[in-house]
Amino acid sequence: MEREVIAAARRLTTTKAPTLRPDVIESELALMDAALRAAGGQGLAAEQIRAVGAACAEHRLVVIEGAAGTGKSTAVRAIGRIHHAEGQRILAVSTGGLAARRLGSELRAAGLDCHDLTTAALEARVRRGLLTLDERTTVVWDEAALASTHEQAFLVPHTATTGARLIAVGDGAQGQPVGAGGLWHRLGRLADRTGARAELTQIVRARDPADRRDQHTFRAGHHQAAIRGLADRDRVTVCDTQEQAEDVALHRWNDDRRQGIDSVLFASASNARIDELNAAAQALRQLDGQAGHRIVAPRSSSPAPQTTKRSTAGAGPSLFQRPAR
Repeated sequence: MEREVIAAARRLTTTKAPTLRPDVIESELALMDAALRAAGGQGLAAEQIRAVGAACAEHRLVVIEGAAGTGKSTAVRAIGRIHHAEGQRILAVSTGGLAARRLGSELRAAGLDCHDLTTAALEARVRRGLLTLDERTTVVWDEAALASTHEQAFLVPHTATTGARLIAVGDGAQGQPVGAGGLWHRLGRLADRTGARAELTQIVRARDPADRRDQHTFRAGHHQAAIRGLADRDRVTVCDTQEQAEDVALHRWNDDRRQGIDSVLFASASNARIDELNAAAQALRQLDGQAGHRIVAPRSSSPAPQTTKRSTAGAGPSLFQRPAR
């Protein structure tokens, strides 16, 4: 199975797709850069521009890798807009349904007409004749580093056979694949040989240099040093029990909410406990006259938009979410 995936990836790297028009690329990059600056940001980073360039060149397999906060989502929105403007059909796929829906929502918010579905759903629809990929299809594969070899064994060969483009986005240091195996690093090496791999290393989400330092330190494996850096800046709260920590987090979320800060909390707890916390959160919202929505949702790795927020960004009324396993 692994040999089939690698052989298909090689075919993708040795066949070419039409390069998208430079004027469209430049126009969309300028619009994205202006929008980021208007929102108080620093505009597109050079790494993001290079990633967009690779994904809009003649490559049929592109790998974009970067840690959380390095602007992968922003680059993907620009890529999606350019491909859409050039008449490509965009498929937003991921292992998990929430991640696929989030990506699809982000791309639709950017003005794209795209479809989102899990890799399993994509395979099922193709096999049933309900969906066909061709050279006018661009597959944006989010959280691709978490994909199992089984998922890759359909998606990579099928993309190679149909003439479609495959843009794989992920973070190889994020965690282990959800299922057995996973060939993320080998796909990255193959793409790198043709200049189709882009790595994002500059943290653009965090504005505070100390935040960027501690994130880089943690990612480099120096966890204790990173935690000390956070603790020195009152970013770590120590409680005697997990229940106390969850209650503190709940009330700090409520303080953020009242100040208009969009935040989300991640809790490693049982389903019953998460339901209790969400019920408490709903009660706090209702006390302030807000409509009660179900707040619980399973966690997916979710890079926030490239904006500044004190808390981890989340969508809608989400609060306590379970970590990915």
